[in-house]
Amino acid sequence: MSDQRRQEIRRVLFLGFPFEKSIEDEIKNGLKRFQCFFSPLFPNYVLYDYDLIVLNLPHFSGWRIRDLLDKRREFDIFLKAGKILVCILDEPREYDTYNNYYWLDFGYFFQTNLRKGLGEVVIANRESKFYKIFGSIFEKFNFKWNVDLPETPSHYQIENFDVLAVNNVNIPISFVIELKEKYGGGKIVFIPPLAETDKEKIKGFYISLVNASAQLYKPISHVRITTTPPPTWINEFPCPNETELYAQKEKIEKLLDECFNAKKLLYEKGYALVPPVALVFKKLGYETDIRERLGEEDIILKSDNFVGIVEVKGFESEKHKIDRGKAYEIIGRLMNYLSSYGEEIETKPILVVNYDIEKHPNQRRQWKEIFTPPAIKVLQSSNVVVLSSYQLFKIYSKLIEDKTDEYKNKIRKKILETSGLFEL
Repeated sequence: MSDQRRQEIRRVLFLGFPFEKSIEDEIKNGLKRFQCFFSPLFPNYVLYDYDLIVLNLPHFSGWRIRDLLDKRREFDIFLKAGKILVCILDEPREYDTYNNYYWLDFGYFFQTNLRKGLGEVVIANRESKFYKIFGSIFEKFNFKWNVDLPETPSHYQIENFDVLAVNNVNIPISFVIELKEKYGGGKIVFIPPLAETDKEKIKGFYISLVNASAQLYKPISHVRITTTPPPTWINEFPCPNETELYAQKEKIEKLLDECFNAKKLLYEKGYALVPPVALVFKKLGYETDIRERLGEEDIILKSDNFVGIVEVKGFESEKHKIDRGKAYEIIGRLMNYLSSYGEEIETKPILVVNYDIEKHPNQRRQWKEIFTPPAIKVLQSSNVVVLSSYQLFKIYSKLIEDKTDEYKNKIRKKILETSGLFEL
């Protein structure tokens, strides 16, 4: 059964790779057991005609992002047929209202959680259940990763999330997502861009990558009821409301993903707390730029002639308190970030704290209890406004209910005018 199932992988598509003809020929020669096809853009055949696709996502930027979205249903059918997709990672990009990850059902998660960066340190994860398959690839070839993913995706279709490799601060930069069996059991392998320039290395990498990825096509223990694959012309016969239904589905999924991220305000800490905080400030009408790096601010807010700097803190221990020394340290760091902006620009330092996160929000300490009295005086004498992430969750909920600008403007004004602890 195992051999028979693996033999189903026959047709391999390299999509978005502007290879020289000589490299294509050498890759084909190294993968003789497969039929290999190369297409810089999308082929005339439907994607689910292939068994394994290697997608070069960085090639699809600008107007090409729309082409990705047009193929969303084909990618969906491909994965629900239990097939294998290998995706070369790219930073989230937008064109018009489109994002280069929206072709995935859980693409909004990547848009909001993939963190831009650049590095060459790639460490294979020996704890990965796929280490024996992919480990040697990370040891033999050089990469230049462009994004990392500090969050684990949670989606109704996802069965497992497996980390293949991490960067020098132990954050995933390569991973496998397995869909649940009832959704076809397809797998997506996310790999950072290759840094090799030698043609032999390039050829060797893609041969190794396809041979490794093909091993993920595992046998199943029960008889699968097969259906006739949709013909290439089926998209010429849409149902009258099909386009509208897909648009509604995408909108609902986006709103649910946003809601899921907002709930993290109640329990997350560290970097994982930063994107949900940024989400609320974006809802308040600010441009948000997540800059969390070693030695950099967490979030920059911009609006007209205004700049805000946000620092995010989260801690579990009920004994943890912010004392006067810690308050001075936070104020100093925030003011240092703001010092690069001229006096003609209005600025505001903002501290967001999530505390006692192991407890139900209703059982946590009172807001003022996490600061010592001297710390409160120091914060009140500064220009820093301090909000709890629970307050931000309440603000988010109210913004969803109240579609007018009145509440939004009221909160923005109060944040600007508050020095010390914020009160709703």
